[in-house]
Amino acid sequence: MKTDRVELLKVKICGRKIVSVEPSRWSGEVKSLMKNQDYVSITLDDGTVLEVGGLYIRDGSGA
Repeated sequence: MKTDRVELLKVKICGRKIVSVEPSRWSGEVKSLMKNQDYVSITLDDGTVLEVGGLYIRDGSGA
C-alpha cells in the first residue's frame, strides 16, 4: 500500500515541537495532523489548530 506525503509528514512531525510559526508566536508539540480538502490541519498540545495551505519544513538535523 502506497503511503502518501501527508502520512509521511505525520510520522515525521507528530510528537515533535513546532518552535515557531512565522509571523505569529504559536509554538507547541504536534498532537495530530490530518489532511482536509485543500490544506493540512495541525493540532498543537494547547489545542491550537493550524490550517496550512502550503508547508515548508526545514529539518535542522543536517547539512
